[in-house]
Amino acid sequence: MFCITSLPWEADMGFFEHDETTAVLNTIGENIFIADTDFNIVWINDYAENLIHNLNPYIKVNSRSELLGKNIKMFHPENGEKQIQILKEGPFPYKTTINLFNRYTANLVIDRLFVKGKIKGYVLTWKDITEFEQKVADIKQALDRSSIVAFMDNEGTITYANKKFCELSGYRMDELVGNNYSLVESGYHTDAFFNEMWETIKSGKLWNGIIKNKTKHGRYFWVQTTIHPFLNPDGQPYKHAVIQTDITEAKETEEMLKKTLKKLSDIEYALDESSILSFLDRNFMYTYVNDKFCEISRYRREELLGQSAYMLESDNFSEKYNKAIFETAENGNVWKGEVLKKAKDGSSYWVHLTLVPLLDDKGIPYKYVTIQHDITSKKQAEELVQRTEKLSAIGELAAGVAHEIRNPLTSIKGFTQLMDRNEQYKQIILEEIERINFIVSEFMVLAKPHSVKFSEHNIISLVNHVVSLLSSEANLKNIVLVSDFETATCLVEGEQNQLKQVFLNLLKNAIDAMPAGGKIVVKQRAVEGKVQISVTDEGQGIPPENIKKLGEPFYSTKEKGTGLGLMVSFRIIQNHNGKIDVESELDKGTTFTITLPCVD
Repeated sequence: MFCITSLPWEADMGFFEHDETTAVLNTIGENIFIADTDFNIVWINDYAENLIHNLNPYIKVNSRSELLGKNIKMFHPENGEKQIQILKEGPFPYKTTINLFNRYTANLVIDRLFVKGKIKGYVLTWKDITEFEQKVADIKQALDRSSIVAFMDNEGTITYANKKFCELSGYRMDELVGNNYSLVESGYHTDAFFNEMWETIKSGKLWNGIIKNKTKHGRYFWVQTTIHPFLNPDGQPYKHAVIQTDITEAKETEEMLKKTLKKLSDIEYALDESSILSFLDRNFMYTYVNDKFCEISRYRREELLGQSAYMLESDNFSEKYNKAIFETAENGNVWKGEVLKKAKDGSSYWVHLTLVPLLDDKGIPYKYVTIQHDITSKKQAEELVQRTEKLSAIGELAAGVAHEIRNPLTSIKGFTQLMDRNEQYKQIILEEIERINFIVSEFMVLAKPHSVKFSEHNIISLVNHVVSLLSSEANLKNIVLVSDFETATCLVEGEQNQLKQVFLNLLKNAIDAMPAGGKIVVKQRAVEGKVQISVTDEGQGIPPENIKKLGEPFYSTKEKGTGLGLMVSFRIIQNHNGKIDVESELDKGTTFTITLPCVD
């Protein structure tokens, strides 16, 4: 309320020119008009002179004095009477934004003027915001070209939506304007989300966020959103500019990436649980190994990390071969194949290896993944099949050769025994004939299996019998035979003479392996329904690369050996559903372990 109490209204214009109040009004940097109760202008402050000058082409007034007495409806030639009626009805103070002649925009505040408690007129304050509105229009135009733009009031009712908003939402302009912004809500966000948004913008603050909306046709789209509140002269928001950027493609890509990462995580977990997994850096140094890797390699994780992958390469593969594997991966190619590895304890194991290079954006490997599966049992089975096939072929050959040789040998031996002269040569001939006869006997065992009858035997008694037979020979060579049996009785099903032959072969080989004497330990242990008989010597040992050759025909570590004894032994134990394992360490000795099923 604007109130003057010092002088009556009837005072002439001098009141406004000399009163302290008018002096203050003249210094205010806004256009101030005083009008009577009919809205005829009776006074103008100095600052309003500029407004008169700017509006001269439209109101045909050149000076302040010419404007006095004019009605303010002259500023609204099209609907002046209607505007006057609105102003008289209030409420007061009345605040609005007006556009003058489509050229100037101003914030207008009108309040009543009281003199001695009575309304004597009105005070009109005009603030030119033309330049500001032009800037807003320019910004709006720029945003219209590049962004999704809408305006809404304090209730969320859409008052404007640009073309891009219509295109993205699928709604026409007339379907949007007058409707609440909730029209395009997707239901994705919680009430708390929107409550926080409205609390922010109603407090006059800027709000930024990402909103998931829904088109008229039910398709979802994502928008990066900035809501800018417009404030009235009291600092309260009265409308809001909603400026958005379509980020649907980016969000969909993000979701796809999340799903891809989830799949990769699941794959990594599956591999980690089922495979021998490791990661290598560009220099083939371990950066990660899973539990299965540690289990098969016998190394602890901390012993592997930072170490070269070459540390597990077996000596059975050439350095050139191993290098070729890594060079394939270095060239960006996947390598697959079967590889023999060496564990920490010196034992070997077979793996099927897949070496995968991970490439950077230039196609250069920056990391490698190794996926391995233990195929040791498979390789052992293959070797067993190969050995069995080889034995079978040799057996067929041996049957024919033995038959053809044995008959002439019998005749030669008989006639040689009848010879009296030159006893020295005669003895040599007989010894060599016996040697040939022994080889033929070994061949006969290798022939297709004879019809042998299996029966139950105490394996402990059989072994003790063989030990007794060879104890004299061992003593002569300064060798001690030691028996270490868990039980006195252990029944197995088999052919007694063949089993004795196996133990004779193994003990004789052990004695021959120690020309300087030593100790041989014969040990028996029961393991899960099976019996194990081991023969351990203290000889020179067998190189690792030669162990797998044991049992092959005509391979022997002895100078005059044929290798047939071990070959026959392997065949006999195989026919008894057992197996022979060999462990050896150079300069320390060798252990042959026979495993046979026990009779329940």
